[in-house]
Amino acid sequence: MSEPAPIAHMPQRRPRPEPVPRACGACGKDVDALRAPAVLPFEHDGYVFLCSSACVDDFRQGARSRAPRRTATPRTSVPERVREATRPSQLPGDEALSSAEMSAANRLFLGAGKVPVPWAGVLAVLAALALGLVARSAWPVLTSAALTVIAAGLALRESRGAARDAGLLVWVTAPVGVALAAL
Repeated sequence: MSEPAPIAHMPQRRPRPEPVPRACGACGKDVDALRAPAVLPFEHDGYVFLCSSACVDDFRQGARSRAPRRTATPRTSVPERVREATRPSQLPGDEALSSAEMSAANRLFLGAGKVPVPWAGVLAVLAALALGLVARSAWPVLTSAALTVIAAGLALRESRGAARDAGLLVWVTAPVGVALAAL
């Protein structure tokens, strides 16, 4: 006698499909296509779903619903829905955000303008890196650490507009981590 399979190995049940409501061919009322009381197949027109035997009689005598035929709408994929949800709104009357309202990251992402290169921070990092690589005594190492802390401070100053968008903790974490690593 075989033993039942452990619960961890049981196959997952798939969710049941949702029925597409169809209009009754005679009266136009919504009919569940999977549980319709009557269905009439036609060679060229497909299936006609009817909600009762009275509607079957009415349909056979010529009664037709004026409700338009419904067709199943194609489902969009998850990536398509994400793209649609993250697309900037372009409603009529909406003006593009001014550059003062956008953070530097948003301007770069949306292509509203070039983000200026923070040359002071870049130069401080390059100088700290060069001093750190060629240091043979304590003074160049300490100067490299000081330049790294200065570069982290400049990064905070240049990105202060992002503090409002990202949150204070996220904004401060990386530069403070770099400064602490340098010390």
